[in-house]
Amino acid sequence: LLTNKWVSRNDSTEKIIEKFNMADNLFRKIYKTRSGKIWLATGKAGLGAWINNSTPVIHYYNHNPSNNQSISNNNIYDIVETKKGDLWISTFGGGLNFFDTKSKKFSHLLNSHNLLEGLQLDEHENVWMISNGNLHQYNVQSKSYSSFTLPDLEKSGGVSGNIYKDDRGRMYLAGINYFISFHPSEVVIDNKQPHVYFTDFKLFNTSHSNLVYNDAIPLRYNQNHFTIEFAAPEFSGSGVEYAYMLEGFDADWILAGKKNYASYSNLQGGNYTFKVRATNKKGYWSNDFTAINININPPFWNRWWFFVALALFTATGIYGLYRYRINELLERQAIRNKIAQDLHDNVGSTLSSISIYSQVAKIYKSQEKQDDLQDTLEKISSTSSEMISEMNDIVWAINPRNDNMNIILQRMESYARPLLQAKKISFEFIYDPVILHVNMQMEQRKNFYLIFKEAVNNALKYSNCTQLEVNIESSHGYIILMVKDNGIGFDEKEINTKIASSLAGNGLQNMKRRAFDMKGMIHFTTKPGEGTSVLLKFPIT
Repeated sequence: LLTNKWVSRNDSTEKIIEKFNMADNLFRKIYKTRSGKIWLATGKAGLGAWINNSTPVIHYYNHNPSNNQSISNNNIYDIVETKKGDLWISTFGGGLNFFDTKSKKFSHLLNSHNLLEGLQLDEHENVWMISNGNLHQYNVQSKSYSSFTLPDLEKSGGVSGNIYKDDRGRMYLAGINYFISFHPSEVVIDNKQPHVYFTDFKLFNTSHSNLVYNDAIPLRYNQNHFTIEFAAPEFSGSGVEYAYMLEGFDADWILAGKKNYASYSNLQGGNYTFKVRATNKKGYWSNDFTAINININPPFWNRWWFFVALALFTATGIYGLYRYRINELLERQAIRNKIAQDLHDNVGSTLSSISIYSQVAKIYKSQEKQDDLQDTLEKISSTSSEMISEMNDIVWAINPRNDNMNIILQRMESYARPLLQAKKISFEFIYDPVILHVNMQMEQRKNFYLIFKEAVNNALKYSNCTQLEVNIESSHGYIILMVKDNGIGFDEKEINTKIASSLAGNGLQNMKRRAFDMKGMIHFTTKPGEGTSVLLKFPIT
């Protein structure tokens, strides 16, 4: 402007401002610091720094939304200098700003009133300012705000404009047709903060105001959406602001402004403490707060004992599987031992008999006893056949494909019927259809079949019967096998001797042993001339 001769060095301050305003920058004030530095308060361009050299220019510091260290608003109302040479700047729309003249950085005091006008500093460099018709103070030591209700506010709108300070530190501010003077040291500030009271507790927007009188509020895990309402009676007219926090959830105090409620949702189970405090001085908070405990019972699946129980259950399950596996291996080993025992008892004894008969046959041949030799060779053949049959029965019994009861019944009938037909013995094979759905274990299946086979063989060899009846039924968890003939019968005292003469070794004692292995019972009924019956009863496992 000086270069273009729009402003003369001899112009007064008022004349210069008038000419600057003609340049559409709306200059409000020219402020000269103690060091001689000139700063310009503009209404549109921010803070102007007058650089007075051979070619004077104005450098502007204006608002930059992407830089939080720039001035908060370009509409500057007043400027005042601190003892260190820094600046306090009031903006009409951006509140109070502090300007560090060395770093050229601005600090915006967020809690300040936005529509600020005149500024002054007292002897302690506390900032006094006008906003919204009232007088306000910012204490630089406690970083707190205080508001003062002045007379005539409702009639004329309160004070406005600048604040004047005389040489004694007394300050003056004016409204329409009046002014107020005061000395900052004479102003007594009441630091007592209003006390907060809880007024309501809402669960899903349903009021439960009676709960706020308790020391603690117990909630279920599905009652984790609630609102707490509160209020702080305050009669100075300065206005109350609130801050709250939920210990256990919020990391720090939440500044709520004038909002007098707090809402929370989807909280985890646990113990919380809700705290709230109030202030009537912007930025100043005392240590006084009101609190209430909130206990949310977690669901059972989030409690410690559930995790302990789950761990024990898992450990028990793993151990159970381990024991099941061990028992299964032991059962398999027992089956192997049993098969080995059967092979040793049955096959071993049969081979021993064949060996003895072979030696006898050699003697008869050397003696040329043809009839005895022929009889011995037939016994060897018969014994060999029996051994082959025993081996076939053992292989069939351990084959898992034969677990089906229908296959077992077919084998029983296919074994007995041809033998009995050859002897012209009438054969009746009856079974309850219910047992077709029964599955027997390998060892049980083997014993069941061999007992049946032994009973049929005994009837075939010793009974001289003309009719044989087999009946199989299921009753109350048991399978009952009845093999009955109409033969000559025996004296019960002699039956053991007669049946035990079987070369295959499957005599009465073997039948009893197999029934015992099946956890069942076997009973023989016989009388001379009245036939013989064998009754086997064992549980289904």
